Amino acid sequence: MTDTRPFWLSAFLDLPEASFDPAVAFWASVTGYPRSPLRGEHGEFGTLVPGVGDDYLRVQRVGDAVGRIHLDVHVPEPDAAAERAIGLGATAAAVPGLGYRVMASPAGLVFCLVSHRSARVPPPMRWPQGQASRVDQVAPGRGPGRRAPADRGGPGSRRPRPAP
Repeated sequence: MTDTRPFWLSAFLDLPEASFDPAVAFWASVTGYPRSPLRGEHGEFGTLVPGVGDDYLRVQRVGDAVGRIHLDVHVPEPDAAAERAIGLGATAAAVPGLGYRVMASPAGLVFCLVSHRSARVPPPMRWPQGQASRVDQVAPGRGPGRRAPADRGGPGSRRPRPAP
């Protein structure tokens, strides 16, 4: 059986053309990670590069009017992982044969299955005032104007779970 287990996740900030440059400057400033040179046929891809460790935040110029986030799920074999994802309810969102697979989850969230290696988690960014930070969570399912679900308590919650 082919190994389809993810070994790394990258988050892509999909940014509208009209606000791409200021949005990238914002995220580079917030994270402390400089942007790599742009790449792609139309200069649509970039990476926010940590000083140490492997990157995990990328930017993509998109034609949509609203920004969003999509995940790149790093797997040993994207085609095998795509077949497994389809069996779990995902759908293929692009034609195979690109070296990666573009998919949609059962809820319609776009994600990509890619094979490039990453494994070294960057240390937190150290800021001049002495604090440290690192982006380590994203919420790809929320868009503008959509509220987060109520915090009902439980594992990872900021509130205790109500007694039964």
